[in-house]
Amino acid sequence: MKTKIIIIVLASLLIITWANICKRSYKATIYQSFQIKDITLQRLDTSIDKENELYLVDIEAKEQNPKESWSHTSPFLNGISEPLKAIRITNENGKVINDLFVNPYTDINKENYLVTQYPKTFFSVGHCLTIKQLKSFINSAKSEIGDFCGYDKNIHICHIFKYPKNEPLPQDIYLYFNKRKIKGHVYNRAIGAHVEDEPY
Repeated sequence: MKTKIIIIVLASLLIITWANICKRSYKATIYQSFQIKDITLQRLDTSIDKENELYLVDIEAKEQNPKESWSHTSPFLNGISEPLKAIRITNENGKVINDLFVNPYTDINKENYLVTQYPKTFFSVGHCLTIKQLKSFINSAKSEIGDFCGYDKNIHICHIFKYPKNEPLPQDIYLYFNKRKIKGHVYNRAIGAHVEDEPY
C-alpha cells in the first residue's frame, strides 16, 4: 500500500514539474500598449513623380506595459498610452502645410514596403490618405501596430505622402500631447528609395 502511495505522489510531482516546464517554455512577454517617442519627415528620391516630392513620415514608438502570458494574446490591445492631440508640419515661412501632404497610392488594400538604399533597410508602409487620418489611425490602433515593428526592434509607423514641388519645403514637424510636445526632424536632402510589394 505504501509503495502504491509513493508511486502516486511521485507521479503527481512529475506531472506538476513537467507542466511548469511547459508553461515556462511557452510563456512570452506581451506589451499591452505603446508610446510615441519621435517623428521624422524624410524626403525620398524615387524618380517616379515629376510634379511632386515624396516624403516618408516615420513615427517612432516604444513598447509599454509588459505582461507575462503563456496563451496566444495579441499585443498592444490597450492601444496608445498617451493620445496624440495633433501633428503639425510647417514650412520655412511658419505656415501649417498639413493639407498639402497626400497619399500617392491609389490601391490602399495593397501591402507596400519602402526599401531605402543608404542605409539598406525596409519599412512597412501604412495607407492613411492624409496627415489628419494618420493621427486618427494612431489613436485608434491596437494590435495592428505590431505590423510596424521595425528592423531596430522599435515601432516605426511609416507612411508615404506626396508634396507639391512648387511649394516651399517643409521645415519643422511637431507632435502634440496633453502634457508634452515633440519637435521632430525634417530632412530635405533626398535619400534613394523605392517601393516593393514584398521586403527583401
